Amino acid sequence: MFSLYLEINFVLQYLFFHLKKIMPRISKADARILIQHYRDTGGWADGQTRSVWFSKDDFTQILGMTAEFGADGMHIYIAKYPEKEMPGAPDPVKYKNRITVVFVPTIDKQDIFDVQAPPDEQAMMAMGGDPNDPAFDHGGLEP
Repeated sequence: MFSLYLEINFVLQYLFFHLKKIMPRISKADARILIQHYRDTGGWADGQTRSVWFSKDDFTQILGMTAEFGADGMHIYIAKYPEKEMPGAPDPVKYKNRITVVFVPTIDKQDIFDVQAPPDEQAMMAMGGDPNDPAFDHGGLEP
């Protein structure tokens, strides 16, 4: 496990150092335009998620999933917790009906599982999840 961490850390450093110049970054002004447009068109409804925070360790885990599943990328889905409590949510009461994002590994830009298949209500988010599960959520919903 530690060697995987070192490998991922090396890849992250490589990407940051060598590809920084070609990564499609946006200016602060463009970021403000996009965020404020979402806010001003109803995206920041009272009590709704404004952002999702992920730690550096979370991103290491997310990138680790690409190696684990032989993925070449990730889809980041805008998602929403159901109106009823999900036992595996970080704060089941607070997260009810809140927007989140879900990372799903891809191969040739195709999800590694069918995200539109009917959900199995019986298997809904076991507490803590399975470390072999093929998707990532559980960022901190802000506010």
